[in-house]
Amino acid sequence: QGSGKTSIALRLLADRASQGHRVTVLDPHAAKGQWPYTTIGAGKDYEAIDAAIKDWIDGVEGHYRAIAQDANAPKPTPQTLLAEELTQWADEVSSAPKMIRVACSDIRKAKRFLVAVSHGRTLATIGGAKGYRDTIDNAAMVIELDRAADELGASTGRLYRPGNPEPVPIAIDRFGALPPGPMPTAIAPVKHQDDRELLARAWELPA
Repeated sequence: QGSGKTSIALRLLADRASQGHRVTVLDPHAAKGQWPYTTIGAGKDYEAIDAAIKDWIDGVEGHYRAIAQDANAPKPTPQTLLAEELTQWADEVSSAPKMIRVACSDIRKAKRFLVAVSHGRTLATIGGAKGYRDTIDNAAMVIELDRAADELGASTGRLYRPGNPEPVPIAIDRFGALPPGPMPTAIAPVKHQDDRELLARAWELPA
């Protein structure tokens, strides 16, 4: 907790929204106004989450049905699901395991994507329980954050690439989540000397 998972998720979603993705958040524990995107499942509405997942899966399967009939079928609108704290509610939603399996298959052409957030690498636990662990290890890109020393979130972590068990050390940008909308084209001026020093140290961290 406090490692910056939500901040990174918001940056990922903002980047995807700026590229035309329709963004939906699945979060049964969401507070009103917590997410600046369509949020489904607040108040532990697992039926609504289940319906949203099935709609997302139908989008993947429907695309392949369409191109089987017409190779020039219209390209679908990109859609990204954020499954917030997935492992806390996956057992309550019957379609959650299939969502993981579909996300780890060829979804790129169907333009349906999944971002899952959880404490620890517990997504692998779901995969193991349903027999999908190898699929997840070979298909998912995982960012694992170090424990944060303060409220700013983790400053370092590891990137696990699909099919590669060796993690890559990474530095985390801790300067807050980007708002939804187009990506900024300029950086606001730095007003304080301590900010300049912090930015300089961050710049020198290994990529």
